[in-house]
Amino acid sequence: MPDDETRLRLPSQVTARLDVSASTLRRWSKEFAPFLSQAAGYPELSPDGGSSHRRYTDEDLETFIIIKGLLAEGYSYHQVAKRLEALRVG
Repeated sequence: MPDDETRLRLPSQVTARLDVSASTLRRWSKEFAPFLSQAAGYPELSPDGGSSHRRYTDEDLETFIIIKGLLAEGYSYHQVAKRLEALRVG
């Protein structure tokens, strides 16, 4: 039986792939939440009412790669968000 669920990555896997700190990943997850999956940008509360851990899809990882590249080119967070919006629409 094939696995139809989306593969979710742990934050440590994403930080290692991107070569960024955990705090950078958390900031990007908050700043660019509208462009990420629900599990990455707006994680649900755990059953006991505490906060749950973020998980990232392959698409989230691709978005982070774009974000990292744009920031490295000197774009501001606001400019990166505008570019992501344009990519989403286009």
